Amino acid sequence: NLPHRVPRQAERNRRILRRYRAGDPVVDIARDERVTSPYISRLARKSGLPARTAWRRRYPINESAFENPTEIGWWLIGLLAADGSVREQDHRISLSQREEDSDVLHAFLDYVGSGDRPLVEMRWASRPEWSGTTRYFEARIFSERIARVLAVHGIVPRKSRTLRFSDEAASQPAVWLGLFDGDGSAGLTRNHGRPRIDFYGTPMVME
Repeated sequence: NLPHRVPRQAERNRRILRRYRAGDPVVDIARDERVTSPYISRLARKSGLPARTAWRRRYPINESAFENPTEIGWWLIGLLAADGSVREQDHRISLSQREEDSDVLHAFLDYVGSGDRPLVEMRWASRPEWSGTTRYFEARIFSERIARVLAVHGIVPRKSRTLRFSDEAASQPAVWLGLFDGDGSAGLTRNHGRPRIDFYGTPMVME
């Protein structure tokens, strides 16, 4: 007998439905399980689950959180510039930190009104040398509106070489504190023990 073309299909479908019920974006499920979005929609329909057109967010979000940022909002923009990422296909905004710094991730989720959303542990399958004793977590939200506002201030996909703050963001001290918290260091110089503060980033940001 020939082997089944899709091994453990029933197990895979159970995973898909479990994630669909939990509110995971269909595009993420399709990528992870190597199926198409229409396949997931058909599977959900056959299982009696409501179509996503009638679906409501499991975790609420304040879509206007960064349109008139508070001081915490500006600080988060600086932190996102250092340790954040934006994925354009599903407007996923992620902020990552070590486990011991996960309070920062909860502050981010609280600020956008999604304080109950769980953190996601990061896996380093493609970089096993990174998977030591230190655990890393991500806070993730999905919002086209927030991604559009962050882009105005320079937080865009593939920003590592092109990051340039808007004039408004660059004028906010809290932005520089956020950038320092993510990509800065403080200490004493070797020779004379003088205080030293270093920032790291693109040439445009350093200027």
